[in-house]
Amino acid sequence: MAVHHFLKLGNPTDTTRYRHAKGNAWSDDSFLNQINAKIEPNEGESENPYRVFDLVVGEKRQRGVHVACDTMGPWGAFDTTVKLLKKAKDKGWTLGCIFVIGCCGASVIDREKCPRGTVLLARQVKDYLNTGKVVGGKVDGAALNIPMDTMCPRGLHEFKNVVEADRRNSYRVEVQIVNFLTGPLVIKDDLFGKAYCEANAKVTGVEMEVVGVIKAVKAFHLISGDPEQKVVLAKGVSDYTGKKGEPGCCKLFGEETPAVDDDQLQMYATLQSLALVIRFVAKNIPLVLDEST
Repeated sequence: MAVHHFLKLGNPTDTTRYRHAKGNAWSDDSFLNQINAKIEPNEGESENPYRVFDLVVGEKRQRGVHVACDTMGPWGAFDTTVKLLKKAKDKGWTLGCIFVIGCCGASVIDREKCPRGTVLLARQVKDYLNTGKVVGGKVDGAALNIPMDTMCPRGLHEFKNVVEADRRNSYRVEVQIVNFLTGPLVIKDDLFGKAYCEANAKVTGVEMEVVGVIKAVKAFHLISGDPEQKVVLAKGVSDYTGKKGEPGCCKLFGEETPAVDDDQLQMYATLQSLALVIRFVAKNIPLVLDEST
């Protein structure tokens, strides 16, 4: 829903249900307005569930395609990514970068330093259950570390530039670059997650899909011989491990909402992760993305 709302693709988001998101679309984004960027839906190329759009900045035009992963976890993400790559090959889309956006959990020391709605960018992801076993009714996993900071064109510092520019405007997104835990389990026990976090880490993102996307990209590359897409993980915090699913306030574009339910928190977190990615792409079309999709 957040994607349809911000990009104005397909059915509009229920503004009664998500009343705090009213007006938070690309046309209201102060950063995009500053650089005269706009979104143009491409219905001729769109085919359910793939929604194609053009991001236009001056004479530059970047084509993008959005597809929702409707199955939670790495294997759902794997299947969705394989189908996307196959569709792109059939349609002649050149996918240069796959942005994994949405909502995530966070294991934090101080919640005030990482309010809900903060967008977390992955420096590294740790697949905490790459291999494992069950001993005495407890899961014992062997982790796999996957560096992410070299996957994004020109490095993740480009995201920082977008944020710094945006701080001069009212349409603000809080951002941190952190390490993530990823895996097939919903972590509701903070003690479980802490065992896999880096020592003294103030914030660690927790999500379930990105390793499936990475594995799909690598598998498709090996089979097809096509270039391997870069994968960037950018998700907004909607909950905290140990307190997953509880209602709470959210920092939505610089303004704190009243306490809302988990569904709304996920929507608002996703909305901001998408806004940040679109700003990054809009800012970098001439430099790094060229004419790729």
